Order: sequence, then structure tokens, then C-alpha cells
Amino acid sequence: MTGFHDVSAKRGPELVILTGELPQHTSTSVTNMAEHLAPKLIQRHFPHRFEELPPAIFLEHYIEERTPDGRLGRKATWDRLTFHSWAPRRVWLSGQERLSFGDLHWEHLPEHEVEALLGKAEMAAIPRDLPITSENS
Repeated sequence: MTGFHDVSAKRGPELVILTGELPQHTSTSVTNMAEHLAPKLIQRHFPHRFEELPPAIFLEHYIEERTPDGRLGRKATWDRLTFHSWAPRRVWLSGQERLSFGDLHWEHLPEHEVEALLGKAEMAAIPRDLPITSENS
């Protein structure tokens, strides 16, 4: 997870949560845990947001990766995550009780739409790419 972006001071009551992964991450991906990660983040950091529909705008970002010789390894992507239901429910996963929003839908977003949600300054602070090395490939 790369961070939280609360744009409520600029755009009204919207909370934008931006998730992504570092290349050296070897555990379960954000993509595979999104339906459990989203309600957990809200429960832990913004519990009052469960009263809003949706409680937050969830974005998933994978930054561009390049090989040591400069070739493109993976293109950057931006996706907006929406859930079948915004009501958290308790589920069992790998022997643990977790919260879940349930079925998830990804919608690809062009970068200019993400910038409209986050703002220019926040977009400028997000790394554009990472080199692919033996430590993070």
C-alpha cells in the first residue's frame, strides 16, 4: 500500500485511498486482497466513513517498471475499485475472520481522471516508474 489521500478539504466529502505494491513485495498482492483490505483500512483509520456511500474512492496503481537497459517491463496502470455492496460483512479467509465488501469490479482510469480525483500536487508526488533489479523483480 502506498498511502492515503484525503481530498475532502479540496473537493468536499470524498476520501480517496490509493493502494499499490512495491516490486519487492512477495506476499499476497493488493489486487487479490482488495475486497478485504478496503474495509479493513476504513475500519482502522476512518470508521466514521462507513456511514457514507461509498465510504471512499479506492484506486489501485501499479507504477511503470523498466529493465536495467531501459526497456519497458510493465506499463503503469490506474484502476478504480467498486464493490457489489459497501456494507462490510464478516467472512473467514485462511482461518481468520476478516471484513469484506464482497465482489469487486475494476475500472481502468486514464491518468487525467486520476489527477482530477487526487490533484496535481498529489499526482506529482507519486513515483512514475521503478527500475527492475534482481532485488525487486
